[in-house]
Order: sequence, then structure tokens, then C-alpha cells
Amino acid sequence: MTIQDTWSRLPIRSLARNALLLVCGVLVGTLLLICSYALPTGPMREHILFEVDDICSSKEALPGRANAGNDATDMQMLAIAASELPEGKGLIENVMMAPYLVPASPDVRMTQEAILRATVDPEAEGRFEIYPRYWHGYLALLKPQLLVMDYYSILMLNGMALLCLFTAFVVLLFRHDLGRFAPAFVLAFLLGSPVTVSLNMQYYSCAYITLLALIAMLVLYKRLESMDKGLFGSMFLLIGMVTNYVDFLTYPIMTLGMPLALLAVMQRGTNRSFGSYVANALWWLVGYGGMWAAKWGLSALVLGPQTLQEVVNQLIVRSSSQAATGIGDIKAERVGSLSYYDALYGCWVRIIGAATLRVLIGSFALANVVYVVWAYKGGRMNKVPVGSVLALVFAALLPFFWVFVLKNHTYMHSYFVYRIFLVTIAALGCIPPLLVKDKSIAVRAPAPVPQVTTHEVSERSERGAARDQAQAQAWSRE
Repeated sequence: MTIQDTWSRLPIRSLARNALLLVCGVLVGTLLLICSYALPTGPMREHILFEVDDICSSKEALPGRANAGNDATDMQMLAIAASELPEGKGLIENVMMAPYLVPASPDVRMTQEAILRATVDPEAEGRFEIYPRYWHGYLALLKPQLLVMDYYSILMLNGMALLCLFTAFVVLLFRHDLGRFAPAFVLAFLLGSPVTVSLNMQYYSCAYITLLALIAMLVLYKRLESMDKGLFGSMFLLIGMVTNYVDFLTYPIMTLGMPLALLAVMQRGTNRSFGSYVANALWWLVGYGGMWAAKWGLSALVLGPQTLQEVVNQLIVRSSSQAATGIGDIKAERVGSLSYYDALYGCWVRIIGAATLRVLIGSFALANVVYVVWAYKGGRMNKVPVGSVLALVFAALLPFFWVFVLKNHTYMHSYFVYRIFLVTIAALGCIPPLLVKDKSIAVRAPAPVPQVTTHEVSERSERGAARDQAQAQAWSRE
């Protein structure tokens, strides 16, 4: 094979399209944050001040916020959204810094509650801290909402929106003849404590992105399949970009695993190779990592190279095998070496720790076994779609890879990171229905070719000869 042949086989158009998409995403994301930081923060602080006491004690008032870590991050997000901005700083600098006020007195314990109170109290003395390692893209939506409504109205509005999106997703599954795969996805979302998700802003990002990606996959699948199969890679690139832009590193792998599992199910009647699913996952990683690298690069360019040192320090800590005392409520007494098992245990104990959840998962697994046995005895087993099955196994393993890389982060924040393993449950739950014959992808027999008898051929030949003879006589008269 020549160099020219090798070059011609490279997906140049897909590479160029995705590179342009990444650059445009960085520009659009920056512009959205600039617009949000241009909004007045006075009304936002008034809306928070009106109910700041309720917010700070909400874990007693709202059962879905029972874990101290849930409401703490929401307080941090509210403080960043409503904080005054440092004098003498431009909009771009504020976008890169994400500044917020903290109590100036060294006697005040530096908690998210103290930070939120310092932000909204007009008489409090404070100093500015910055949070530059994330995009904080959620501010593009949170700031406009805080401008016109209070915190609890935001929770109610988003909770209803998430319920509507989930309902639409399930309805679309049945409309696309994918109803037998619905139990796996429904069970996974139920195990993710949807009430808790609806009552905590920090969990909205991945929930919204996952549901919107699943709905978009169902709606746009046929169009993307017919236009350019490389567009699936662009779609996963975009999902990764948006995830990094708005998420607080909660359970981002869910935005990759769930759409990847659905795509494998939808392509079960094709001969799609396993490599195509790996390529889609890599494009998600490029979008996620590329967007984050762009934020770090812009922050270093605007604020100085010292911001990169904080990023490097956080990467070292979050990927390390060390755990601090008193942080995290699963085996919090452990100090020093942190094993891979410790990180996994902290997540899975939240999924199967309660007896009710174990019964629910066990019943689902037993139902799948009975379903497959029934299909086998009735001769309804399908030819195994190898590419789709391997893709589902790959999606199920993604959370394990994530934990291996980010052991520290998983262990310290297992109370929300555990939701990445919902991908494992959904993906594995889709395999048994995949092995049973599916009428929706049955290959239709080609239309019969009309048979022409010898007599019909003879008649057609005679008519043609007579027509040719008449035309020749006409030419001779001329």
C-alpha cells in the first residue's frame, strides 16, 4: 500500500469537522460565560438571602439532601453565581477566575455555609478566592435563573424538567421498538436516587446531558446513519465537551456509557465492528479532555502560568492512592494507602448495600435468566450480534477504568460517584434481550422478480420487428 493510498483512507473530513467543533465549542462556551457574568448579581443575592437559613439547614428539611456533601456543593455553586466581582477585573478575567467571597476573619471556620453567608450578607467583610480549574459552565444557566427566581423554585423547575425528559426517553424507546430494553435503563436510573438528583443542582449536569444525549440518539439515529457514520463520533465528541463544560466532576462517565449502550442496541441488526464503538468512546475522551485543556490554557494565558500548578496538584491528588482522615463517610478512618478495592467498595455499597436494592437487582437478573431460557426452549434465540455485545461489555467496564484512574476522587466522593456504575447495570441488562429474536430487525425477503414466458417474449419480438419495418419504409419514401 502506497503512502497516497494510506492518506486517502484517513478520515480527514471527520478529523477536520471535529477539530472545528472543538474550537467552536471553546469560543461559544467562553462567550456564554461572558454574557452570564455581565448580568447584575444584586437580585441574585437577594433571592438567596431571603432563604439562606433554609438552604443551610436543608439537609434536615429535605430527605434527598441528607448527605452533608450534597448541599455543600450547591452552596458553593450559589456563592460563585451570586458573588460580587473584584474591582478592576474584566469580564474575561472573571470568567477564567470564577471568583467568590469568603469570610475575611481567620476565626471563622471556612465551610461552604460560611462562604454562602459571606456572599449574600451586605455587612459581611470578605476576601476573594478563585476556582479556575473548572469551566463552571453551569453558570450560563444558573445566573439567569437566579436573576428571576429563588433557589427552591430552581430545584422544582429542574426536577420537573428531568422527569419530563426521562418520560420522553422511555416513550421513545417503545416507539422505536426498543421497549424490551427499557427495564435495564429504567432500573439504572431508579438506582441513581432520582429524588436526590432532583434536589441537588450539582447532579443536574450529567443527568441532563445523559437524557438529552439518549433522546437525540433515538431521534437522529436514522439521519446520522444515512448521512455519514463519522457523525456518531462528532456526536460523542460534543457530549464529552458539554459534560466537561458544565459538570463538577460528579459522574461524567455516565454521559458516555449510557449513549454508547443505546447505540449498541440500536445497531444490533448491523455488522458494525467493535472498533467503531471504541472510536466513539475515544472521541468522547477527546472532547472531554480537549475542553478541559482549553480551559487550563486560557486560564494560564489570562491569569498567568501559576494556575497550571494548581491543576497539576489536583491531578496528582485525585489520581493518587492516598486518602485523608475524616473525609468521606465510607471507611473514613483509613489513612494512607488506598486500594482499588476501597474505591470500588465505597461505590457498590451504595448500590447493593440496602436489602431492598439487592432484592430489586436480583429480581431483575432472575427475570432476564427466565426470559433467555424461555427464548432458548422456544427456538427464539437470535444469532449473537458480536459487535453490539462486545460494545455493551465495553460500556459496562468503563466505570471500572474510571475508578482505576481516579481512586482518590472516587473514594472521597463515593456518595455521588457511585452513579457511574449505573452504566454497568444498564449495559449488562441490555445483553439478554439482545440474544432473543427481534421482529423489528428481521431481514425482509426481496421482492419476487416477475417471470416472463416464452410466448410473451415472442410477441414482444414480433411487435419490435413490425415497428422497425414500418420505420424503414417511412425512411425509404423520404
